[in-house]
Amino acid sequence: MRVGRRGRSGRTDLGYSHACALLTDGTISCWGHNLYGELGDGTSISRSTPRPVPGLTGVTALALGFRQSCALLNTGTVSCWGRNHYGQLGDNTTVHRSSPISVLELTNVVEVEVGQSISCARLVDGEIQCWGNNAWGQIGDGTTTTRPAPVSVLGLTGSAAFSTGLAHSCVSRSDGSVWCWGWNIHGQLGDGTRENRSAPVPAAWDIAL
Repeated sequence: MRVGRRGRSGRTDLGYSHACALLTDGTISCWGHNLYGELGDGTSISRSTPRPVPGLTGVTALALGFRQSCALLNTGTVSCWGRNHYGQLGDNTTVHRSSPISVLELTNVVEVEVGQSISCARLVDGEIQCWGNNAWGQIGDGTTTTRPAPVSVLGLTGSAAFSTGLAHSCVSRSDGSVWCWGWNIHGQLGDGTRENRSAPVPAAWDIAL
């Protein structure tokens, strides 16, 4: 499984045990496991064939995680659905949702990523905002406090692209540097340590992208 995928129009993305397709008309169809409503069809019934996500149009990208799904709309907003134990749907609750719900106060989004129980968005000005589980600092706001609504990642401007993994994220900045934060038990943040980081740290070497 690869989570935290960056969606593009006309493609399929995979979660832990569900899949969704972004169609060329800006709608989404999903199939697979549906215990937490991750298919977005208003039920918790698993499906072995694609089912449309009702009422969701104008989608430009999608990202699937462990048991949740998020869609970027052409309005620059994000809607999410599915498992919400840690507030990873961004609606300031921990209520699971079987239909899409808008992420609170999130606008001007150009990219969305989803991890195991965290979601993040890159805004048009290069700012990154995240929400959900924060046990290892994967929100990047300098704390380990779980956030059921978006908060800004500390000190990040000029972000050109980013990716979210199981419980960590990395961004490439316009100056060619790479910064990461979150879970680091395997050294996946690239800072030469195995310490979790609750705010972005630069990789020990720079990558020209």
